[in-house]
Amino acid sequence: MSRSLRSGFRHRAGRAVAVVGLVATIAFVSAPAVASAAPNPLAGSTFSISSPGSLSGTSGQPITPVQFVASNVDVSTAPATTSIRWVPEQLPKGLTLSGTGLLSGTLKAAIPRGVYDLQVKAIETVTTELNGKQRIDRRRVRFDTSISISGPSVTSSDQTAIGSGFSEPSGVAVDSSGHVFVSDANNGRVVKMNSDGSNLITIASGLQFPYGLTVDSSVHVFVAESNNHRVVKMDADGSNQTEIVSGSAPAGVAVDSSGTVFVSDLGNTKIIVVPSNASFNIPDQILPQAFAGSTLSPTQLVVDKVDPSTSPRVTSVRWSASSLPAGLWLSSSGELRGVPRASLQGGYYPIYVTATESVKTKIGGAPTVTTTKTVSRKLSLYVYKFGF
Repeated sequence: MSRSLRSGFRHRAGRAVAVVGLVATIAFVSAPAVASAAPNPLAGSTFSISSPGSLSGTSGQPITPVQFVASNVDVSTAPATTSIRWVPEQLPKGLTLSGTGLLSGTLKAAIPRGVYDLQVKAIETVTTELNGKQRIDRRRVRFDTSISISGPSVTSSDQTAIGSGFSEPSGVAVDSSGHVFVSDANNGRVVKMNSDGSNLITIASGLQFPYGLTVDSSVHVFVAESNNHRVVKMDADGSNQTEIVSGSAPAGVAVDSSGTVFVSDLGNTKIIVVPSNASFNIPDQILPQAFAGSTLSPTQLVVDKVDPSTSPRVTSVRWSASSLPAGLWLSSSGELRGVPRASLQGGYYPIYVTATESVKTKIGGAPTVTTTKTVSRKLSLYVYKFGF
């Protein structure tokens, strides 16, 4: 009996274990079954952003506030709760977008007139509470549009036309005294005038499409002579023209407070920097006395800031003159000599001279690279007349 009791106990115990195991298994399987009863609330959602219509504003002015609105928002019914949050993606400077979708603000005054991209994003969040568990589903929608921005309103009374006779004026600069310099591209000239347009004079002519223009603190004028592929530096009266950059269709030129020149070399798609202390030039120099009919003491003209002729560079300078008093000549090495004609009248005579620096560089077996800089200057020679 005791044996069968023990056997029956084991049998019942075994059944009890099986029942408990079955209950545990049912409890384990039932948990995901509850979760599967909450399908994705955003499945098939058509949540979107309604167009606010055309947007516009004026630089430096506040815009009319615009409320962005979401469409096809999922219904916030138990056990789900829906919320919308707005995020700015791309806005013109000065504008803000609140978390509720209100676009407002004051456009920055520096924004040029034009049409600008404007992008916003709406985030729909659906939170579902079921059986003590929380599920969060999100859908993000971005809306691209544009805003048309006009410049500050200008009336005819705010504008004054100065100067005349221009054909495609392309560059303008003003010196510390208020003189206005203009590069008159199609007329191939640079003019100088007062700020009211009076006293307009041509200080440089014969240029090939002068484009960008600027002046430095010493009132040197820098002109990007685009079709001649160079930048020319000159005095405020157009004298002492010096080529400081050789490029390819230079378009813009600027100079900083230290005298360093920056050039946008359009054809070569690069910016050229010319340090203030690196400009080859003809300095002012005193010429000896000259007497009509008498041999002039040979005089060597000089240049400044010549590129040093050190390996692998070989530098040479060649001189020429476009205007000399009759009887004088200038050698290619820069020596002024001769006998001023006896028929010359006493007085100052202009001497227009040009120096060209040629730098040849050869590295290894590579072809020789030659770069040149050409400068011109007006010098003065006083000729004495016997008995004058």
